[in-house]
Amino acid sequence: MNLKNKVLFVLALISLLIVVLLMSQPQPIKKLPVKQLTSACLPQQQKCQFSIDKLNFSLEYSKDIFYLKPYQIKLYTDKKDSPDIKTATIDFQMKNMTMGVNRFLLKPVALTDGQQQWQAEAILPICVTGRVDWYAQVDIVMDGVDYRVITPMIVKRPPR
Repeated sequence: MNLKNKVLFVLALISLLIVVLLMSQPQPIKKLPVKQLTSACLPQQQKCQFSIDKLNFSLEYSKDIFYLKPYQIKLYTDKKDSPDIKTATIDFQMKNMTMGVNRFLLKPVALTDGQQQWQAEAILPICVTGRVDWYAQVDIVMDGVDYRVITPMIVKRPPR
């Protein structure tokens, strides 16, 4: 290896090291202010109404939710509030139990009776311990504010 190749090799290693160091630097995460509401309302049994600041919305799920079976989630917002909504997601979790990522994006699908409807189809994994005590965290992101509503839900074991 001649001197020119050695210099090029060293420069390539230094460049690679700089790239790796720059890529490994943690990027700051922009946190939005969260306005949170916890409710005991069960969206499977009735359409649950919520109001945080000027945002009025309701939430409902399919009546029967079984593990490993698709079910519907519907979010309704007042027409006047809908244009400001950037995203709406729902995340299903268990208390003190890691069940992986169960987050679903709600998509705007219809505008009826002055309300914007957002919808998603979800499916939940089976908990190996047999627990069925899930809760849902709905996040509605608007300009500068993240609204969050947490509700319980009932998940049934599949019929045998």
